[in-house]
Amino acid sequence: MALLGLIFMSIFGAGMFWVILGLVFSFIYTMVLMSDSGGFWSELGFGFGLDIIGWFLIILSIWVTLLMIMASSSYFVGLGGRNYFSIMVFLLVVLVVAFTVTDFLFFYFFFESSLIPILLMVLGWGYQPERIRAGFYLLFYTLTASMPLLVVLMWLGSLEGGLFMGHKLVSLISVFGFFCLVFAFMLKLPVFMFHLWLPKAHVEAPVAGSMILAGVLLKLGGYGFYRVLGVCINLDFVFILVSLGLLGGAFTGLVCLGQHDMKSLVAYSSVGHMGIVLAGVFSCIVYGVGGSYIMMIGHGVCSSGLFCLVNMFYERYSSRSMLVISGLLIFFPSFVLIWFLLCVVNMSCPPTINLLSEIMAFGGLLGWAYSSSFGLSILSFICAVYSLYLFSFSSHGYGGVKFVGWAISIREFVVGLLHIFPLFFFILKSDLFLI
Repeated sequence: MALLGLIFMSIFGAGMFWVILGLVFSFIYTMVLMSDSGGFWSELGFGFGLDIIGWFLIILSIWVTLLMIMASSSYFVGLGGRNYFSIMVFLLVVLVVAFTVTDFLFFYFFFESSLIPILLMVLGWGYQPERIRAGFYLLFYTLTASMPLLVVLMWLGSLEGGLFMGHKLVSLISVFGFFCLVFAFMLKLPVFMFHLWLPKAHVEAPVAGSMILAGVLLKLGGYGFYRVLGVCINLDFVFILVSLGLLGGAFTGLVCLGQHDMKSLVAYSSVGHMGIVLAGVFSCIVYGVGGSYIMMIGHGVCSSGLFCLVNMFYERYSSRSMLVISGLLIFFPSFVLIWFLLCVVNMSCPPTINLLSEIMAFGGLLGWAYSSSFGLSILSFICAVYSLYLFSFSSHGYGGVKFVGWAISIREFVVGLLHIFPLFFFILKSDLFLI
């Protein structure tokens, strides 16, 4: 699909390319509306299959990739632009295959392969020399966690005679074995204390890298949790994971309040939201599990939009610091509406799927243990505080002293609206996400 778009762009020019891109967006929405709700598992053959969990993550991957292309038009110049586009296409293929394979070993291969394109983006199109260190962190953390996962998967495969995702493998494994199984997914999500690579990668990555990293790649970790939850579970370890998710989310929220770099703030907020996902999944209650899944979809679109808009401000101010970026209401009064909507969606305002996801996840966690209400209250409050902090400091004031800008283009308006529209639209079709 993306390859077809590149061919049309080279033959008919950029105008026809944007028309085709609009048709692709329409086709994606048609696929969404025609999909059935409820769980299903469809065998596609040759080790590939699809269920409702992978279905919407594939649609999310395609959606965010198309928005990446629209947001990165300035990068598509010369040979470097073609390489940049090729990396995007390769990453999309890896993600789609990862969400459709039915064998854990093949999933492991494509799960780890997703590191290659994002590493190339950070090293090749990063902003500062520190991108080398960010790439090292990304590579080191991923490789450290991948080996225990591979060992446990091979052990389970030899024990059970196969690693098909649709079958129950073992009802109980040791705490250490279960930790090795989920450790790689905890790093990919990432969970608090295993998140140090994420802000560095986000700060140094180009806009497309940040969008796909926050929008889809983090969800690979959540997808892995859902698959692990379906085949084996150690109830002795669940309490630790839920507590880590809630407390880690609250601590990360406090870190957000001390950030001046807008990109770092959005990156740390992703860690907080993924903490709720972790806690909801391992509450092992239907509402908690379903709410976490909806939160992955909603956060994927919202965080991608936030990073995209932060990059638009960076192009005009040559800075991401909230000490420099101010007075957006003076320069872009209409575009600030999109910025405001994304900020309030980040704190789960009605009527969006983010609010629905928090209600379901919180309900599941309260059903798991009433004592979790304390952590949930703090986490929800801090999330609202840093979201309003992000909007207020950047939008109000007397205007940036370093502003060298131009008007917001129609393309940028469309990119912003295409981030907003699904978040409000899917609340009308929330039954699609029931798993």
